[in-house]
Amino acid sequence: MTHLTSTFKLSATALAATLMLAACGGGDAEPPADIVPPTVVITDSEAGATASGDVTFTFTFSESVGGSFVADDVSVTGGTKGTFTMAGNGLSATLVVTPTADSAGTMVVNVATGAFVDTSGNASTVAFTASQDYSTVVSGGVSGSTGTCTTVNCTDFSAAGIGFAPFENGGGGSVMIGTDPNDANNKVVQFVKKPGDGEYFGTTITGLAGPAVLTADNKTVTLRVFSPAAGTNFLLKFEGGTGGPAVTEKDVASTVANEWETLSFVMPAAGTYSTVVLFPNGRSSVSANTTIYVDELKFPAAAVVPPVSGCVSPSCIDFSAAGIGFAPFENGGGGTVAVVTDPSDATNKVAKFVKKAGDGDYFGTTITGLGANVVLTPTARTVTMRVFSPAAGKNFLLKFEGGTGGALPTEKDVVTTKANEWETLTFVLPDSGTYSTIVLFPNGRSPVSADTTFYVDDIKFPATATTGGGGGSSGFTGGIFAADYVGDLFVNSKTALGGDVGFFFDDRLVSTKAYDYAGVAGLAQNPGGVPNFYFGFGLNAPAITNAYFGAFIKAPGNAVVDASAFANIKVNVWGPDQLFKAGTFPALKVVMQGPAVSGCASNSGGSEVSATFQTTSQGAAAVYNIPLANFSIVTACSGETTVAQVLAKLAQVNILLEGTNIQYVNKDGDGVAFTNGLNVGSIKFD
Repeated sequence: MTHLTSTFKLSATALAATLMLAACGGGDAEPPADIVPPTVVITDSEAGATASGDVTFTFTFSESVGGSFVADDVSVTGGTKGTFTMAGNGLSATLVVTPTADSAGTMVVNVATGAFVDTSGNASTVAFTASQDYSTVVSGGVSGSTGTCTTVNCTDFSAAGIGFAPFENGGGGSVMIGTDPNDANNKVVQFVKKPGDGEYFGTTITGLAGPAVLTADNKTVTLRVFSPAAGTNFLLKFEGGTGGPAVTEKDVASTVANEWETLSFVMPAAGTYSTVVLFPNGRSSVSANTTIYVDELKFPAAAVVPPVSGCVSPSCIDFSAAGIGFAPFENGGGGTVAVVTDPSDATNKVAKFVKKAGDGDYFGTTITGLGANVVLTPTARTVTMRVFSPAAGKNFLLKFEGGTGGALPTEKDVVTTKANEWETLTFVLPDSGTYSTIVLFPNGRSPVSADTTFYVDDIKFPATATTGGGGGSSGFTGGIFAADYVGDLFVNSKTALGGDVGFFFDDRLVSTKAYDYAGVAGLAQNPGGVPNFYFGFGLNAPAITNAYFGAFIKAPGNAVVDASAFANIKVNVWGPDQLFKAGTFPALKVVMQGPAVSGCASNSGGSEVSATFQTTSQGAAAVYNIPLANFSIVTACSGETTVAQVLAKLAQVNILLEGTNIQYVNKDGDGVAFTNGLNVGSIKFD
């Protein structure tokens, strides 16, 4: 509803002048001087309705005010001033006002006394005002949220852990978590597709809570989109299917421009799919940078997955890998320990304990097959374990034995608080040390009168250390340093063998970058693909020609391994099309380092050896076999005289781009340097 109010009084002087003129007759007298102040009537484009978007206010003057009226003469509450236009004849003006986002109320415009002057120099003598009701509240009360994206089968991109693996972005297109254009408090996915990007520029979406489940009765997936034009095509694809086709996809076009809408994709096939792929503006190219936003990807259902939360061997036992075993004791009543199916998730494996009448108070088991020693330090002695107990108040006793360096056994009791559901127990062990034996006592320190079943999963330690030397030592079997990757880059990204991974770079690159992208594309996110982790960016001119950029991969279990018996290191590494292409293939440096040594002056703080090799191809098939004989000692912090002596205590492998080997010359159409970055795949010694 529109409310219009104006305040106008005829001044005493003007009234007298009016009466005098009325009393006079004709004659040849000069026209009287203009002494009447100008006035204005304010109307708007939404009269009679509640506005839901921009409102255009029109100011119609009683006579020409020339150029005396400007945008600053209008004050606004309940909205933000936009475009202001003054008519050439000075008789009218317009002002666009944007109402406050995600709220309902009244926009009010005010014009103060004396704000404008007519061509005779008379200033306005009163104030003028107008108002317009508005409501910009969308379904759910918040732009960017329908209010229903609250379960694991819906991703609203506000939580940590969501990642992207963009492809066909040869023009420099980017994908990242950005801010909702309609709501500064909401996080959404921002795509920028650029000239030169492929018709199938898009991304896989990682970090979802579980696989997408499409059934014969419900194959509809919804996605909220914000596109610059109606008719923008969105291609949604699911891959890695089980129980049905391996791939299913659907195209849907937007119907509105520059506002949120929900698209419904009725997928053609049913199945459980592990990989979600999205192509904004799919199947076509663009002639200019095009920004598209998406939010709230919602599936019919999501498969239940165990909440392992980064349970990566060897610093965590989740009982899904081969080789885990038990050595039960005090089971005179016939108590058993075995790996079985999770009672609440048929896809997950857990340890099942059945304690029986006649079993000892300390019925339990040692756990074998970890492949590494458990390390507890004075500042990190916390071990967590997920348990499923038939009743609250059941005691679990956890014990570590076989301490090295004189460390005595250490143990801790923790009691359950829930019945017939999973919970995580936290054990803060009283002592530190490196331990070779794990012992667990469910319902510890007391007998049972009837068969009692317990389940255990995800025993997670602060750290582990390898248990032997040589190329075939535990945790370094077959020379495999890294084969698969898990986690979220820069948060908890690791190799599948438990070594941390990440990137390091010259701070100047951060201050000059136009955009960046990063992620982990392990087998969990990309079944059947090439496991890797990656980071990259585009640089603004001018160039920095002496910077560095690199990836690090720590040894299995973040420990120290012996690689001295091998002859070669084989690395699978590649980068963006723009950097790794014919004629400009960069040289890469491999730096391998030992553990930190007090007082060492190297960049890593430990002994280092390095070698440089020339890349020759682009893409995930790029594998380079570098003889260890090509390496030379950079720094010997412990008196090493040979490369083999450094590799006998190998803690970390680094792969670097340096100086002019980073692409600084070629620019895209926006003057931004071509994409820089690295994808790091498998690393193996042979």
